Amino acid sequence: MNVLTMQDVRKSFGSLEVLKGISLTVGEGEAVSVIGPSGSGKSTLLNVLAGLEHVTSGEIVIAGKRLDGAEVIEIADQRGPVFQKLVKGIVEVL
Repeated sequence: MNVLTMQDVRKSFGSLEVLKGISLTVGEGEAVSVIGPSGSGKSTLLNVLAGLEHVTSGEIVIAGKRLDGAEVIEIADQRGPVFQKLVKGIVEVL
């Protein structure tokens, strides 16, 4: 069973297209890493998946629910960001 499906996902900020037709399928139990240089869209991708940003076009399905409209709010209520600098500071303290 697929827990995440992205089909031709695009996200633009004005005339700057950050996500350019991303398609991805993640099955149950799979682990995925998102790597790339600074400015490549990694954070934007994760913000879209967390429901913090809306896509310009394309389709995202998480656990059988299309990430669109009211469902963005429902899914976003179950997820949230983890900020890297905060986590790094906490880990250093521990």
